[in-house]
Amino acid sequence: MKFVSRRKILKDNLMLGIKRYLTLNLAFLALLVIVRIYEYFYLKHMITMPLGSIRLELFGLGYDVLMLLNLAALFCVPFLVFHLLSVRLTNFVFGTLIILFILTEIALIQFLGSTSLLLGADLFGYSFDEIIKIVSAGGGFSVTTQLPVIVGIMLMVALIVYSKRLKLNRIFSILFVVLIFVSLAFRKYTKPEPGKYGSELAYNLVTNKADHTFIATYKFFYPDEATEASLFSYFYTGLVTP
Repeated sequence: MKFVSRRKILKDNLMLGIKRYLTLNLAFLALLVIVRIYEYFYLKHMITMPLGSIRLELFGLGYDVLMLLNLAALFCVPFLVFHLLSVRLTNFVFGTLIILFILTEIALIQFLGSTSLLLGADLFGYSFDEIIKIVSAGGGFSVTTQLPVIVGIMLMVALIVYSKRLKLNRIFSILFVVLIFVSLAFRKYTKPEPGKYGSELAYNLVTNKADHTFIATYKFFYPDEATEASLFSYFYTGLVTP
């Protein structure tokens, strides 16, 4: 009977965890691309898009990719630890987080289509009923807008479940881990620079809506010393008034 050391078992399990983590993030990336395509056609139907909207969406996808790499770095160690303890539970939890993120992004795209605004810390100034009324006023809860959400949920579940069938070699997996941690050096570029895109709507289009809302929510409870006193100065000059 061949003896296998605990160290080798741990090493193999860690590599399995890294490969699964990579496939989950590849599924996440595919969903972000699909959502960007959905955003373009949905907003084109709902509002007057700024000039160069396709180019803006491509820029936005670039920010999405960097955001994904940063998130992957932050969650990498927790994922691997929990993956060693329970593979099914870890896959379920992280798969659910991806789905919730994408659903939040879709909902905020619909909010943008109704108001032409991002939803930040002002979220806490609305009641749930008010948010529903704002979105539904722009047709946000019609069959044509909710059908993609239903189809999207089915697609997300399928991508996450079947992504584990991807065959990835060890070198590619290790390079992925290196890449996500290197991406942390560029974390300040995960959001577009205020004033860079010339108009508030262009800025809103490029920005990842879910990431913007989550960060704004965090800063609402744990505020920085500086505050954004003026939306006008923030979007058009890039200045933050203390």
